[in-house]
Amino acid sequence: MTNNGEIRSDGDYAIGLWGSKSAVENNGEIIMNGDYSQGIMGTKQSTIVNNSIITMNGNNSIGISGNEGTKIQNNGTINLNGNDSTGIMLSNGASLLNKGIINLGSGSNNVEVGNGSSVVIPSIINAGVIKVDGKFVLNGIDLSIQVDPSTIRQPEVSEILIDQYVTEDLK
Repeated sequence: MTNNGEIRSDGDYAIGLWGSKSAVENNGEIIMNGDYSQGIMGTKQSTIVNNSIITMNGNNSIGISGNEGTKIQNNGTINLNGNDSTGIMLSNGASLLNKGIINLGSGSNNVEVGNGSSVVIPSIINAGVIKVDGKFVLNGIDLSIQVDPSTIRQPEVSEILIDQYVTEDLK
C-alpha cells in the first residue's frame, strides 16, 4: 500500500495507514488532529517506510507504531505536537532505522517499547536527527548510531575550547 496524497483526520482513535503482513509506504502527508490517533501502524512483520511528513496534533498519539517483527524506516519527518504522544512505538521485536527527523514537542515521548507476552528488545539505528524538547530516554531499547563517513572531520581549536573538551575526548 502506498500513499502519495494527503491523509487528514480530525477524529479520535483514527489511523492514517495500517498494514498487516504487508508493505506500507508513505510519500504523501499525514496529518492527524484527533486524540489517541496513529499516523502509520504495522503488524505481523510488515515493512513501513515513511518518506514524507507525519504530523500528530492530538494528545496520546503515535507517529508510527510497529509490532510483531515489523521493520520501520523513517526517511521523512515526524512532528509531535500533542501531550503524552510518542514518536515511534516498537513492540515484540519491531525495529527502526531512522534516517529522517523526529521532532518531539515538550509534552511528547521519544521512541518507546510496548509490552507484550514475549517481548524481544527492539533495535533502533539512527542515521538521522531526533530533536527533543527535554531528555532523550531509551527505556530498554538498543540504540546504534549510523555515521555518515563524509561528515567526519577534525574539530577546530575554537570548537574544542568552546565545548570544553578535554584531551582524553580527542583520542
